[in-house]
Amino acid sequence: MRRSYGCFARIRRVSAPIAVALLVSGCFQYVPVSGDVIPEPGVDVRATLSPPLAFNLGTFTLNEVTTVEGHLVDSNPDSLGLWVKWFKPRGEDRYYGNNVGYYIPRANVAKLEVWRPSPKRTIGMVALTAGILTGFYAVLQFAVQNEDPTRGGMKDPGTISQSLVFPR
Repeated sequence: MRRSYGCFARIRRVSAPIAVALLVSGCFQYVPVSGDVIPEPGVDVRATLSPPLAFNLGTFTLNEVTTVEGHLVDSNPDSLGLWVKWFKPRGEDRYYGNNVGYYIPRANVAKLEVWRPSPKRTIGMVALTAGILTGFYAVLQFAVQNEDPTRGGMKDPGTISQSLVFPR
């Protein structure tokens, strides 16, 4: 009868959410919108502005903003309505936009990108996660197989039946 070890159960409980988080974070990227296509509201977008614009953020004005990231809430042929998450001024770090709504004229948008799944990144993250989990499982399996329950520690090196480095 196979004995269930608590460490395996804990690792399985912890590794599943970590693997899902890695896969989800690695699966998306910004993809350019082709031509004059106007994306449907409800997607996350990144707009690169052709002449940098100034945005009033309440207590101060952020000048020379070249990139805006946010959630598209309205799209017309002449403007984009965004809940802005991030402002990226020229040569500076990005500033949190606090999901404030702005309308940006389409004439000022040099490039528009939409947040979409990436097949290449998804395949890479699945392969990387599978390799890491397989490696963890092999190391733990090796440790558990070579445990001596009568003494509460590892078996004598002479009695270990297999080696990870030099398998027999």
